[in-house]
Amino acid sequence: MASEEQEIQHRIESLWARVKLDWENEELHQQFIDFCSTNNLLHLAAGKYQTHKREKGSSPLLEKYMQQITLIAQYKVTPNGGKKEKEKAGFLSRLFSLPNIVLFSGVTLSLYSLTTSRVIIILTVGLLFLILGGYLTFRNVSRKLSSRE
Repeated sequence: MASEEQEIQHRIESLWARVKLDWENEELHQQFIDFCSTNNLLHLAAGKYQTHKREKGSSPLLEKYMQQITLIAQYKVTPNGGKKEKEKAGFLSRLFSLPNIVLFSGVTLSLYSLTTSRVIIILTVGLLFLILGGYLTFRNVSRKLSSRE
């Protein structure tokens, strides 16, 4: 196990030395970043580029690869490239859609009417909200179905 880690560390140092010797060779940069990414060691790659920036100053090439490391790391940290977060956002937007809010208001008002002296008025408003919410939901569903055809 330790020898495998030492081998990986040695390979990283070797690749980085080659990058530093031929700084303009973009293929070497890519090999270094790919190796670090494959071994989940992008933080080491970022550290090497940061150290180089402190020692030699910034350059367009350095900034390009630092940005690439950041993007790869973000993609690796976000499961499925962010698809789950998009699905969650879609669920929340559907949950808090206008038809659902209207339906919830209708149910709430209908239940509240059972505890108040103004039963008829509040129950009527609640039922109107339920009917409106049902209509809006039906309209949204029928639009989605017709757009699939």
